[in-house]
Amino acid sequence: MTDIHKLAASDLYRRCDPGQFSFTTTDELETVQSVIGQPRAVEALQFGMEIQEEGYNIFALGPPGTGKRSVIDRFFRRRAGEEQVPVDWCYVNNFEETHEPRAIHLPAGMGVEFRRDIEELLSELRTSLSAAFESDEYQTRRQSITQEFQEKQSEAFEELRQRAERQQVALIRTPAGLAVAPVKDGEVLSPEELEDMPEEDQERLRSNVQEIQDDMQEILRQVPRWQREMQDQLKELNHEMAQLAIGGLFDELRGTYAEFDPILQHLDAVEQDVVQNAEHFLEHGEQNPQAESLRQMMAGRQGADRDEALLRR
Repeated sequence: MTDIHKLAASDLYRRCDPGQFSFTTTDELETVQSVIGQPRAVEALQFGMEIQEEGYNIFALGPPGTGKRSVIDRFFRRRAGEEQVPVDWCYVNNFEETHEPRAIHLPAGMGVEFRRDIEELLSELRTSLSAAFESDEYQTRRQSITQEFQEKQSEAFEELRQRAERQQVALIRTPAGLAVAPVKDGEVLSPEELEDMPEEDQERLRSNVQEIQDDMQEILRQVPRWQREMQDQLKELNHEMAQLAIGGLFDELRGTYAEFDPILQHLDAVEQDVVQNAEHFLEHGEQNPQAESLRQMMAGRQGADRDEALLRR
């Protein structure tokens, strides 16, 4: 058995002569790029970085605090610097299949510029659409369309009222709607008064009442069609005003990306969607009670309807 002997402090210390170094502090030295004492790990790492197929991973095992992550990060950063800079991938809304966004690849760095240009476009769209829909021209043309509908409806009922008056029949507005009743000397006849009249007069008045009632029902059946026609005209007006308001903005952006067909196609789709959904960008108000609020357009579904209305673009 080997004898055990006590060690002196000097036995545990190896003296280093600073005179052998050519630097004052280690700050003057270059950073060591290689990994010291791990040749197999380095070889495995280099081998793993050469694999180009999908599904492979690099797994580093060792005690915590030994620098595994920093070593791997350094190797990959160095390798990435030697490779060709990859293209930028931009995912944009697919207006035909909203759950399947479209992917557009652009030269490195251009993706950020494209995103910034789209953000600026959205901001300008809000301003241009708001100005267009608040303009005197738009309000005048919109009022003309709604007034035409109101006049058509009023003229139809006024003509019916005059014809009914000539036939001793009155149109009466009740809580349940319009009603038709026989009159004499401007006064509505009660059932008892009608019964007291000669049979011939009764039949004539009943026939007149039925005729006016049928004509009134025909007018009421036409009102929904007139309303649809009015809404179609208002929608066409909205589309026209929106196109005039935003066309120049899109043309300017098309000029910037004239060499990139996928972007041009996306801009066409965005412009068409904005124009087709112009009513979503209108302001609430007495002159436009059924329109979407432009101010709500950009809040989170930009509110929901606005995100899809603008920011989905």
